[in-house]
Amino acid sequence: MDAWSGQAFSAEVLKVHLYPSVDNNVVTYTTVLSVDNSEGLLKPGMTATAIIETGRREDVLRVPNVAFRFTPPATDSGGGGLFSHPGARGGSNRSGPSNTVWLLRDGAPTRVVVKTGASDGRYTELPGDELAEGEAVITGVQSAVIP
Repeated sequence: MDAWSGQAFSAEVLKVHLYPSVDNNVVTYTTVLSVDNSEGLLKPGMTATAIIETGRREDVLRVPNVAFRFTPPATDSGGGGLFSHPGARGGSNRSGPSNTVWLLRDGAPTRVVVKTGASDGRYTELPGDELAEGEAVITGVQSAVIP
């Protein structure tokens, strides 16, 4: 609650209205929450920001979603280089299926198809055993700048 900064109020979602409101290209849905107001701190019309937890996963392995979008660059133009044919995604011979990640194993990029679980939009759970905690997942390539 803006009026009570630093104080958290636990609530339960009672209803989400499924007709959106658009203001400055931001889509919002009116949501009705039930909150304990036995202290009388909350008044009608007060502004609030809610963090709504839809699920919880503990002690799971997860990777950043950007790892699923990574495709290693080709290292040469003649074909046959280390990354010239990294896998197949829908027959396009680029990066593999959408549940493909690249790991750095023994100093070399390795394509791994993984089983995916829940996602919060930034990270995705990996419930399978294809990866181990601490393995280096590649999310991008950094180029050296030569002056």
